[in-house]
Amino acid sequence: MFEKLKNRYIIKGTVILDTALHIGSGQSSFEIDALVIKDAHGKPYIPGSSFKGSLRSTIERIVPNLNGFRTCALIKNANLFSIDAGFEDDLNKNNITDRLDDVFKTNGFSLSKEVAVAKIKDGKWIITDDENGGVYTVMKEDETLNIVPICDTCNLFGSTVVASKVKIPDLYVVGAHVGLFEKRDGVSIDRDTETAVEGAKFDYEVVPSQAVFELEMICENLDKRNKFLLSIGLREMQSGIVPLGGNKTRGLGAFRLVLKEISHLNFENKESLVNYLTSQELEQVEPENFIKEGIKTLLDGGEDDA
Repeated sequence: MFEKLKNRYIIKGTVILDTALHIGSGQSSFEIDALVIKDAHGKPYIPGSSFKGSLRSTIERIVPNLNGFRTCALIKNANLFSIDAGFEDDLNKNNITDRLDDVFKTNGFSLSKEVAVAKIKDGKWIITDDENGGVYTVMKEDETLNIVPICDTCNLFGSTVVASKVKIPDLYVVGAHVGLFEKRDGVSIDRDTETAVEGAKFDYEVVPSQAVFELEMICENLDKRNKFLLSIGLREMQSGIVPLGGNKTRGLGAFRLVLKEISHLNFENKESLVNYLTSQELEQVEPENFIKEGIKTLLDGGEDDA
């Protein structure tokens, strides 16, 4: 979790299947080898983790084209730089001392005044620069402290040392769904003979196209870099070219994201906070404006009000 809650965005929309969807449950029946995942009432749903994973991987594929952004797959030398273990006392003071600030500047990194240092365990700390959107882990190895950056996608979606800023509950089907499933046939192909492998036929269940699922995303403590990445990921999903689920190479999992509304709360604005606590009132943001401004703000080098 975060030490201070600064802002919250609640994003609502629908996911409309353009082709059939298969997200396996790991179970089978007498007739079908691979069943789709269903809730207790027998209705299909999309696990929030599946949707979040698709969104994250979509953003990670775009990050290599963005100057100044990092993703785990691109960091060949994970250590940003190393310093002497004598700085351990500075880290234990829970803030950036002048000595540490000078070390970062010497290595080409400017820290803002909004910097917090937290000890995770012996020999491991995390440095968070909210103003600049930078997150670093410090790991002690022998008599050296290695400064390791947390990439931009991990900063948004979480990692083993930082909490995710994006929460996505399971997506449930809209309207009555009375067992409307389809059965598809599958077969393994021998790559040498280019013929079907004997005895390798299998069946799998799918949710038919045009099924609609409700989406809700809760995003907290987003900075302008987070909003930029989130915006380009949502834009890709709106285009209908991001697949979801299994058997994607068979043409399954195509969908369109339709954003309906976005609510925003700035916890640092006293009037907005009072309105929320007394009447649950939230500021409404036009979805298209959220995406355009999220992209334009960073590209223009401008500021936003979180």
